[in-house]
Amino acid sequence: MSVPAVSVILLNWQRPHAVHLTLAGLRQQRFEPFEIVVVGDRAHPPEGAEDVVWVQADEPNVAAARNLGIAAASGEILAFIDDDAVPEPGWLSQLVSALNRSADMAGGLVIGPSGWRSQWDARDLMATGEDVPTGQGLCPKLSGTNMAMTRTALAAVGGFDPGFAYYHEDSDMALRMHCAGRVLAWVPEAVVHHDYAASTRRGVRAVPRDLTAIGRSTRRFCEKHASGSDVAALRRRMMRREWRRLDRFIVLGLLSGTQAGILLHDLGSAFDADPQGIGTPPLPVAAATATRQLSQVDGQPGHIALMPHLFARRTARRDAERLRTLGYAVTLIEVSYSPRRLRVRFTRVGLWHHLGGTLSRGAFREHWVPPLRYRLASARELARCASVRLIDHVLTYDLRGTRRYRALRAMDAPVEQLFSMPSKRIELEKFD
Repeated sequence: MSVPAVSVILLNWQRPHAVHLTLAGLRQQRFEPFEIVVVGDRAHPPEGAEDVVWVQADEPNVAAARNLGIAAASGEILAFIDDDAVPEPGWLSQLVSALNRSADMAGGLVIGPSGWRSQWDARDLMATGEDVPTGQGLCPKLSGTNMAMTRTALAAVGGFDPGFAYYHEDSDMALRMHCAGRVLAWVPEAVVHHDYAASTRRGVRAVPRDLTAIGRSTRRFCEKHASGSDVAALRRRMMRREWRRLDRFIVLGLLSGTQAGILLHDLGSAFDADPQGIGTPPLPVAAATATRQLSQVDGQPGHIALMPHLFARRTARRDAERLRTLGYAVTLIEVSYSPRRLRVRFTRVGLWHHLGGTLSRGAFREHWVPPLRYRLASARELARCASVRLIDHVLTYDLRGTRRYRALRAMDAPVEQLFSMPSKRIELEKFD
């Protein structure tokens, strides 16, 4: 069976440097062919992004920008991501597989800034826009930075509603799909890492600057999908929820009480304003453009994980840079005897870097590891990410920096037994 053409639509607004990191992650996808459509606020793409389909947006409206991307895309399958997110290498293939099976719309797990703790897990959506545990709502609630849908299903319900300039545009689409009888799927293996990049609506560390868009979109969603509900009760729940969020920033010293009060006042005023255009029909979805040459991926020969001994870190870092120049996708797992919290970062050179200590209370402590068993901690970290990252090869190092090679996909034993399994000594030139 032939695979339908796939387009990834990436939104980029006033963050010219952020888009390069997301593009680097997209070019490591183990799926091809597909095209990348970037909807940005500039007339021309920045240096290094000339090979993507570039569309200019005139206003900071997330829903309208997604519609512009849909109109410019040539794919029958449309995936969406934002410029402050980076997908795991298996992200696109997992979403496309779900859509090819039976789903019309699919989404997956969103990992927060730590690189391992979930920011958005499986939840269900209510008619008020609120989320509840799985099985208690109307349909899965999917995140706009990690979702995909077929153009056929999208055309049946119409494009994104521009009335949701920010917030709830993804929930509105999911609920419209559900009401039209379409199948929505939750795909936990489709993983995206999401950081809170600064914008006009929030500062660094996700500190809110403006909550009016949230208030306006919450009221619009309620009027559109839950007109019979208690609007006053919904308003109270919204205010309590946002106050709890602001209170955490006050405790951290990132907001003053006065600033929080102004934000809450603006939130309530925006909610109370008369929502406009609730009864407008959904926007028509443009037909796919003429199929273009879809060759946006690096075509890397595989994904290799480097797991150095404590005294082989410098060697492993040099090897990681060398392997990247050879076209490999690289994961570098550095574990130490320290209380350092585990952090996972996708660097600008296209390297997945895991750095943490066995004495921390982070991901290494979810399944207890003796503090001095750094090798076991390394192996379990590899096991945690190997499937979604589609890792093929593993290089381990001994005390003298000698490299030992294993083909991960060929192993029958659990990954935790990696260091006790047979291996062969290898020189880096093998990967030329």
